[in-house]
Amino acid sequence: MFNRLAGLLPAALLSVSFLAGHLAPTGALADGHRIDDCTVITEPGNYVVVSDIFVDQGCVNPDDPDFGFVGIQIAASDVHVNLGGHTIYGDPAGYGDGFARGLDTSGQGLQANISVNNGHVDGMGTLSNGLYIQSAKYVEITGVSSTGNTGFGMGLIFCEVCSVSGSRFYSNENAGIQTVFAGDSLDGDEISEGGIRITGSEFSGSLFSNGITIGFFGEQHEIIGNRFIGNGFNGIGEFFMSGAPGHVIRGNRFEGNGFDGMRMCTSGNTIQANQVLDNGGNGIAIVEGFPCTFGPAGVDNLIKSNRSRGNGGVDMSDANADCLNSWTSNTFSSDSEGDGQKKGCIR
Repeated sequence: MFNRLAGLLPAALLSVSFLAGHLAPTGALADGHRIDDCTVITEPGNYVVVSDIFVDQGCVNPDDPDFGFVGIQIAASDVHVNLGGHTIYGDPAGYGDGFARGLDTSGQGLQANISVNNGHVDGMGTLSNGLYIQSAKYVEITGVSSTGNTGFGMGLIFCEVCSVSGSRFYSNENAGIQTVFAGDSLDGDEISEGGIRITGSEFSGSLFSNGITIGFFGEQHEIIGNRFIGNGFNGIGEFFMSGAPGHVIRGNRFEGNGFDGMRMCTSGNTIQANQVLDNGGNGIAIVEGFPCTFGPAGVDNLIKSNRSRGNGGVDMSDANADCLNSWTSNTFSSDSEGDGQKKGCIR
């Protein structure tokens, strides 16, 4: 999938170094595996952040030394970073024509077996992305928060078998999490071992985007037990997708988002036991057509046991007029068929 579709991604997104630290390779750190300033990690091991970090213009990103800055870059496999409850801050003075990230993985080669936990990124309106996980496999992000970024709270770009849990993404200008080609195989065999799993986290206040944007031909996502509150666009939205990813979206709460609670266009998904309340547009919307999806889609979805009410549009909306999705045991008042719960495809 990576090889077949990479050419379709706009150059600005495909260049994983365009958005990116006085960086010291950690193999030579005087304090061993203690981090107290912007750093590039070049060797496997356990690393602990022992003070807040400020991403100033001395924090050059080696992936893009002319325009990029980064607080912590992981440029090795088998690395665990404990942020120690500390915060990576953006520079209030900004970065001129450059771009900065709080923490990223290097775009040079494939990084595997990575974990990051227990801390914060505060973009202060200057970091382009809080966390940017790219070209990586077997990644766990746990107990982090990312706020105040001009781009994403977190980007998951070409990330295979990656999980996020117990985290918070709020008041970012763009999506709380944006995925791109997420779940594609990165080993050249075109067989993916797994996609993205996001659990027990909160997505709120994304000013000009969704809580989570699933985009650019991603594979399966499991989105379970999260809260999507007061985002400017949708709680979850898909964009530039194809095929039948088979997402599982279960047990989430969508409330007070500007547009739809969730806006899905792919096929074969299970959308179950979610609460979708008081959103500005539709509650659960199955849509079709460009730019959400390429080719036939929006069919063979199971939408079951959801509770949807008080939304500004209708509670349940299906663009497919041929009843090719299964709507069952949902609680709602209004739907796109115009007949509520009395008859038709949506039940």
